[in-house]
Amino acid sequence: LAKVEILKVMGRVPLQAAAEFLLGHAQDLPERVSGLPPFRWVAGHAFNAGEPGMRALYAHLAQETDPIRRLDLIGMIWQDKSPTSEEILMAVLTDPTKDPYERLWVADRLTLVSDPEVLAPVVRRFYYDSTHLHVRPALQCLLWRWYGLPNA
Repeated sequence: LAKVEILKVMGRVPLQAAAEFLLGHAQDLPERVSGLPPFRWVAGHAFNAGEPGMRALYAHLAQETDPIRRLDLIGMIWQDKSPTSEEILMAVLTDPTKDPYERLWVADRLTLVSDPEVLAPVVRRFYYDSTHLHVRPALQCLLWRWYGLPNA
């Protein structure tokens, strides 16, 4: 419990090193912290460190290979709603080497913060390029947000 409190305080320190320290210590925490998986909890506290914390989240996303941790990082990054966060998420969305489900979730998150005139064509390209059984229909649903239902 003391470790959790120390890490919580670290999240209030507006330094990239503090956020990186947090991200590196998720494995030292219990199975759940405040009802969350440890990595999601530390990512949230790194987010609380402000712009320096965001830089740590961006750097961690660039090198993270675990799909669940990547989703946890994306879950924090999209909430920043800054041009840098949008650019980083757009890079994930347009990267065909990323998992289709990850790209779909990024597209969904970007619908909440991006300009539809910029995002819709990118999602449309992803839709046309996708043959994924589940992702393609979900992308179509995202496109309906801008273009309306077909034959409506």
